[in-house]
Amino acid sequence: METPDQKLQRAEVALQELNELYNFAETLYPIERTMGPRNLNENLERRRQADFHTYRQRSNILTGTMFWGTTFFLVMARCSTGAWNQIHVVAQNPRTALLYFAAGAFVNYAGNIIALSQKGVNHSYYFQNKIVASNHHTHAVIKTTIAQLQKRRMSIWDSVPN
Repeated sequence: METPDQKLQRAEVALQELNELYNFAETLYPIERTMGPRNLNENLERRRQADFHTYRQRSNILTGTMFWGTTFFLVMARCSTGAWNQIHVVAQNPRTALLYFAAGAFVNYAGNIIALSQKGVNHSYYFQNKIVASNHHTHAVIKTTIAQLQKRRMSIWDSVPN
């Protein structure tokens, strides 16, 4: 039966191997090529990482889909019934309601793709940068886990300076 120290040792060796792979990958394609120079303030760096995955950078293709789909549905329902209080008539036919919503969502999707292509972002660039950002996050988690394993291995007296 494996002791807790042996389990920690085995986990640490596996994490060290993963960390070496991520270090190698980071040398091949550093995160700075995707997102610019790293911010030394950890709070600002986390915000910048989160902004990369949200609408603020216009990097998310589906941003605004719900809003524009619903808006298009409401406008088309108003046009087909002639009154705002008769929208429930269109909503009773699910096929028509879904068609209106999908048309609005598609217009939004196409607009986002056009905006991204004007910025020079194409399909491969977009997903490559998403993968690099995801790998950067995973690498940070692995480094933190290795540090935590090393702390758990110390006794209380190892942390007290002489």
